[in-house]
Amino acid sequence: MSNIEIKANLNNYEIKELYSKASIFWHACGLDENDPRLIEHFGMTTVEAMQNYCVPVAIDGGGQREIVDHGISGFRFTSKEELKSYTLKLINDDCLRENMAKNAYNRSKKFTKEEFEKKALEFFSDIENRLRGGEPMEVNR
Repeated sequence: MSNIEIKANLNNYEIKELYSKASIFWHACGLDENDPRLIEHFGMTTVEAMQNYCVPVAIDGGGQREIVDHGISGFRFTSKEELKSYTLKLINDDCLRENMAKNAYNRSKKFTKEEFEKKALEFFSDIENRLRGGEPMEVNR
């Protein structure tokens, strides 16, 4: 296909430019890897793509499991065949791709700096409460 490009080591401007043109984002770091150290632990690039309405098709491992709700905000795959199948499904179904892009964007809001700070504050407040003899607090996760 002439409209697929693979580029590596881009600067921020180039990445933002590509996000503005893309509709599908692949993340395959760790494919066929058994050593957990070699599978991306979180995957901020996936979240960045989702923040730009790109539907992620990401490896089913590492932090991608936390980020991508399979079948809702993107797809997670375990083989090259699944990567191909999910990609073709998105290419051939505009409605599915558009709905997943909206879901991906909404899901990406769970990984903002503000959400992280809120959860960290809740976590440390719970620890402080327990150290003072209180019961564990109900923390929203």
